[in-house]
Amino acid sequence: MSLSDLEIDYVDLYLIQFPVGFQYIDSSELIPMNEYGNVVLDNNTHLEAIWKAMEHEVRRGRIKSIGCCNFNQTQLKRILNSCQIPPAVIQVEAHIYSQQRILKKFCDEYKIRLCAFSPLGSPESNLFNDPTLKNLSLKYGRSPAQISLLFLIQSGNIVVQKSTNLKRLQENIQIYDFKIDNEDMDLLKSLDRGVSGIYKRTYFNTIYPGADLHSEFPWK
Repeated sequence: MSLSDLEIDYVDLYLIQFPVGFQYIDSSELIPMNEYGNVVLDNNTHLEAIWKAMEHEVRRGRIKSIGCCNFNQTQLKRILNSCQIPPAVIQVEAHIYSQQRILKKFCDEYKIRLCAFSPLGSPESNLFNDPTLKNLSLKYGRSPAQISLLFLIQSGNIVVQKSTNLKRLQENIQIYDFKIDNEDMDLLKSLDRGVSGIYKRTYFNTIYPGADLHSEFPWK
C-alpha cells in the first residue's frame, strides 16, 4: 500500500514487523504457502539491507521514525552496529508474565523506546486469575487489566492494547489517576516468567507454519 493509497504524505512510525522473510509472490498473496502447508521462506532475508532502505525513506521525508518488532536483542544489536538512523522503537510482547526487563535495560542504554503489545497476556496465560494480581486489584479498587497496564507504564514502557468493547476501551484509558506503590511494583516484578512467558513464540509458528526454520526466527 502506498502513501497515495492512504491519502497521506508520510507515516509517523514504520516498523519491520517480523525478522523472518517470506518469498514475494504478488500483492494478493502476502503469506505464501507451499504444498506442505508451510510458509515459503525467503532465506536471503538481510535485515541490515532492509534497514538501509528504511533509512532512505526517512531521508526522503516519507517516514518520520523507524523501528523493529519481534526482534531479539542480538538482531537489534546488528541494526545498531550498522545503522545511521537508530531505531526509535522496538515493539515486543510484554506483560506481567514476560516483562522483557533485560531487553528494556538494553534499549534504555541506546534511547530506544520499548513498546509492549499483548500487554494483558494471552487467553492461555490466565493472567487475570493470578492470586497476586487479584489481591492488588481488590486493594486498589481497579480491574486486573488496569493494574497490568499501569504496571508496564510505571516500568517505563509504551503500551498498546486493543479492544472492540467500549467499556473496556474506556477502562484501559482510566489508569492515570492512581499509582502502584513501590512494594506492590516489586510484587508484580516477581511474577516475571522470562522467555517461557512469551506466548508469541508458539503463536507465530501457528499462523506462519515453518517460520521457525528461518535463520532469523527470533525465539530459537
